[in-house]
Amino acid sequence: MEHTKYVSAVLVAVATTLFASSTLAVDGVVLIDQNKALAGNVTPGDTAGFPVTISQPGSYRLSSNLTVPSGQSAITITVPNVTIDLNGFSITTTVQPSPGGAVSINYSGTVPPRHISIANGFIDGFVTIDLFSQDIRCQFCTLENLTFRWGAPASSAGLGLGNFARIHRVTASSHFISVKCPSVVTNSVALNFGQAIPFPGDPIPNQGTCTFAHNATFQ
Repeated sequence: MEHTKYVSAVLVAVATTLFASSTLAVDGVVLIDQNKALAGNVTPGDTAGFPVTISQPGSYRLSSNLTVPSGQSAITITVPNVTIDLNGFSITTTVQPSPGGAVSINYSGTVPPRHISIANGFIDGFVTIDLFSQDIRCQFCTLENLTFRWGAPASSAGLGLGNFARIHRVTASSHFISVKCPSVVTNSVALNFGQAIPFPGDPIPNQGTCTFAHNATFQ
């Protein structure tokens, strides 16, 4: 009887370890692939299918491409202090460009978006990354090493961040890029670049000078 209990305990421990290793990378980053997105429970409150809900601060990394049904978003962030590494993979919608102005990654938290970083991959067919909440743009946020493939130029396609943003090596030939100042935009390609106009009632106005350097507009 004691032997049976011991074997059962060992099996439970092994299963727990295998589950944890399949979910977490060696460095503690949460891994996301197509199967996990469809299964749900990536974080508490994440239901099966898309969008994947990130409800806890931390670091997340794709371990496969994500293919998202038409008209749906890929990832919804509900808390500040989140890093998403696309890890060279792509987020793609099954119909391109996605109808209804679907966005690849969006923020829907109840507190203003802050300290969100998205980097290192490709986004195909989505109109934008939407890091806004209650008309407040994401502060202290970073977009880096990203390529957007949207299709024909569209006035609704844009990447907008708030103060203290950093955008570096972003290629978005069908998008405009805007930031509130102070912020830095470098080594990027877009339809155009500029300083964001505050929303009506926006409590965070432009507060300094933006730096735009080594960028190019797509003609």
